[in-house]
Amino acid sequence: MHNRLLILLLLMVSLELSGQKAVPVPGASPLSGVPLIALSALDNEALLQEELNNRGPNRPPKFAQRREVDIRPTETGLWESLPNGDMLWRLRIQSLNAHSINLGFTEFYMPEGGRLLLYDPLQTEVLGPFTPSDNEGHQQLWTPVLG
Repeated sequence: MHNRLLILLLLMVSLELSGQKAVPVPGASPLSGVPLIALSALDNEALLQEELNNRGPNRPPKFAQRREVDIRPTETGLWESLPNGDMLWRLRIQSLNAHSINLGFTEFYMPEGGRLLLYDPLQTEVLGPFTPSDNEGHQQLWTPVLG
């Protein structure tokens, strides 16, 4: 029997959300046991001032603050075998003071049977599933905004 691959990336968008509980995945360990990558807090006032200072004709407004991370499921996060035979990988990402988050995977390949879901801790907003049909020749995936 071939196990399906299920990947969930749990996004903790703000401190206010981080203390609340996500809907559990049946058979998975509690969210508190899932590794957390905590990005340094954003200084929204400084970012706004920088944006206002740089505004000008023919210059689009800045959409986001880029935060580079190197996250690889083989090295980061938590892998678990679920009772139904599925494999589950989870990781929490926290970006304090962020109003929203979107992810850019610069090396993305989803194997057959796999899927990627992105959601906030309460699962009030879920993006995906991203599946092998989302694999592109350039091997990138840029998600919509979550939050």
